[in-house]
Amino acid sequence: MSATDRDQLKRAAALRAIEEVDDGMIVGLGTGSTAAFVVEGLAARVAGGLRVVGIPTSERTAAQARRLRIPIATFAEHHYLIEKKRAGDRTRTSVRKITGTERTEEVARMISGAKVTETSLKHAEQMLKTNA
Repeated sequence: MSATDRDQLKRAAALRAIEEVDDGMIVGLGTGSTAAFVVEGLAARVAGGLRVVGIPTSERTAAQARRLRIPIATFAEHHYLIEKKRAGDRTRTSVRKITGTERTEEVARMISGAKVTETSLKHAEQMLKTNA
C-alpha cells in the first residue's frame, strides 16, 4: 500500500470519527497523522458553528488547533475541577478552582488518562506556558 493510499484511508477514518462529534462535546484531539486529519476536519465543522472544546495531547496538536481556531482547554484563564462522589443513593457534586501544580496535574491527567506520566506533565506545563 502506498503512502498516498494510507493517507486517504486515514483521512476517511478521521472524517467518519468527526461525524460522531456533537455540539457541546469535549473532544480529545490525539497525536499523529490521523489526529491531524481529525483536527483539520473538526476545524471545518467549528467554522460552521459547531461548539466544542478540544483537549490536545501534544503541543503539536495544540498548535494546529490554535491555528485552525478550535477552542482548547488550556486557553482558559481559570480551571475548575468538577468532582462527583456517590454516597448511598445520592451523588454529591463539587466545583472548585484549581491553580499551580494541581492545575498542571489536571491538564496532564486529561492528556494521558487516569495515570499521569512525566511526559504528560511536560506537555501540560508547555501547553499552559504557551497559552498563558
